[in-house]
Amino acid sequence: MHEKTILGLNEILAAERAGVETMAKLLPGAREGYLRHGMEKIHKDEGWSCTLLHQAIEALGGKATADKGDFAQKVMALPTLTERLELLGKGQRWVVKRLDAILEGDVPGPVRETLKDVRREHEGNIQWCLEQLEALKAAAASPH
Repeated sequence: MHEKTILGLNEILAAERAGVETMAKLLPGAREGYLRHGMEKIHKDEGWSCTLLHQAIEALGGKATADKGDFAQKVMALPTLTERLELLGKGQRWVVKRLDAILEGDVPGPVRETLKDVRREHEGNIQWCLEQLEALKAAAASPH
């Protein structure tokens, strides 16, 4: 009955696992302060999302995938923090779009609310990425 939804949620779950890995790789190079704090928050959010997606899949009668996407390798292949944050923001937007597509369908109430919570966290993370990109670009443009 919910096969398409389960398939979509498993796709997002694999991406979220890659998000956890991405943040784990970005964190060691982050300076203390607001930037690091934001990265730590996203790292926790990605793990939280994995847990909620796993639960949602099981609530729909599905089996959660053990797959993990290759997003971390794509992010870490980029040479600058600005480029990495740009791709991170795009990844967060990708999750929101996938969740929106699922939420347009017939999703039971409790699962729907869970997915809305995951979506809301990603929206906040997108905003954080945009703010950081503006700050990094402004810093690069200003004379030292």
